[in-house]
Amino acid sequence: MLLSLLIDSLPVFIGYIDSDQKYVLANKLYKEFFGTQFSIVKGLHVRQVIGNEAYESTRPHIEAALRGEHQSYEYELKILGKAHWMKAVYVPDIEHGKVKGMFVLGIDITDQRCLEHKLRSAKEQLEYVIESNPALIWVGKPLPDLSDSYSTFQSKSTLPMVGFESKEFVGEKGSAFWASRVHPEDLAKYREETAGFWAKGHRATEYRFLHKDGNYRWIREETAVIRDSAGNVQDVIGYWIDITERKRMEEELLRSSRLAAIGETAAMVGHDLRNPLQAMMSAVYLAKKMVESCQSETRDECFSLLTGLDEQVHYMDKIVSDLQTYSSTVTADPIEFDLIKLVKDVAANVKKPAKVDIVFDSKDTLQVMADPVLMKRVIVNLVTNSIQAMPDGGKVYVTCSNEAGKLSVAVKDTGVGIAQEDIAHVFTPFFTKKAKGQGLGLAICKRLVEAQGGKITLESKLGHGTTFTVTIPSLKSLEVS
Repeated sequence: MLLSLLIDSLPVFIGYIDSDQKYVLANKLYKEFFGTQFSIVKGLHVRQVIGNEAYESTRPHIEAALRGEHQSYEYELKILGKAHWMKAVYVPDIEHGKVKGMFVLGIDITDQRCLEHKLRSAKEQLEYVIESNPALIWVGKPLPDLSDSYSTFQSKSTLPMVGFESKEFVGEKGSAFWASRVHPEDLAKYREETAGFWAKGHRATEYRFLHKDGNYRWIREETAVIRDSAGNVQDVIGYWIDITERKRMEEELLRSSRLAAIGETAAMVGHDLRNPLQAMMSAVYLAKKMVESCQSETRDECFSLLTGLDEQVHYMDKIVSDLQTYSSTVTADPIEFDLIKLVKDVAANVKKPAKVDIVFDSKDTLQVMADPVLMKRVIVNLVTNSIQAMPDGGKVYVTCSNEAGKLSVAVKDTGVGIAQEDIAHVFTPFFTKKAKGQGLGLAICKRLVEAQGGKITLESKLGHGTTFTVTIPSLKSLEVS
């Protein structure tokens, strides 16, 4: 009686089936599950109790158990149209080497299966969100000394974003590898923020990361701390996004704002100074004519002063012109012209000391398709810049070509050269190391060349001179010997 009560109170299906596959015993849960009484179940074949479909799926296991083989498996069972997942265990009842029947133990694992399905579905959804997200998702652990953290997982976005496989960033070695690719200036700032990060539990920072292709990309990183119940740092989770294009647009917007300000200033300066400058130039011209006809002993001194004044007036006028040129829209009007003739005209009219020579390539003529006005302005600026870079004299080499549909002009000098740290800034407006000048000449050259769809580059070494190279797509390739 006590055994029967114990069996009926257990939350598992318990039964006994004889060698003819007929029920001899079934506990209360078993009978309740199948909606019948023990008196009805007893003596019935398994097929009659659980139905044909369930029986056919369990039959191989029942037959194996009645051969003396222990069975444990899971199967689906439908009761009153509702599906249940069951875990069954069959234990053979063997006496004197003969199987008399088998004990049946069963557990309804429908809720467990349902939970597993939900967990699997949630896992697949999470994996899809992580792997399809353009942001790089990562999870990590703090380093023992809390100097930083290291990744334990990085999403597949690592490769397209920075050019390296995600495995390169995993572990403490991965943390060192990441640090080796961050720009030194940004890494120092990042390290300074780390102590505050553990206290605040959140950090948003931006830094330059050296991509595998050799170029720096701007990365925005947001990281959060996950703590245990005691408040200790347990995990770190965060993401990276590539903001290189955003940074470029911000710089372009800033540059446009500066250009607009320069344009307004240039318009005001041009309006307010051009008229008095013209009046001064006319007055200087007339005064020089008057001094020329004068026989006074102070004639030469007056003429020298007026000449100097004339040069300063023209210099002021050039400043106004440069400001207006740089801030205004440049439109190219390409036509066919002789580039060699244009270069020779520049050489004949540019102001240069006697100790500077301008050397051309061997071509007598070179027909090209470009904007001659813009090209003349560029070549004048580059040749003048080269002359100023040779205070002790030297040579300026001008080489022109028109090959493979590209117009190329190289201006090389034997001057003082440019420091490596200054090369990246030479085309920036108002950057100059000269005692006299506004730093607009090369910036204007860049604008005039880019207006024709071309580019300007330079190579330089201190003490060995500088070479500027202008390359422009030519609409027509015509070279005449």
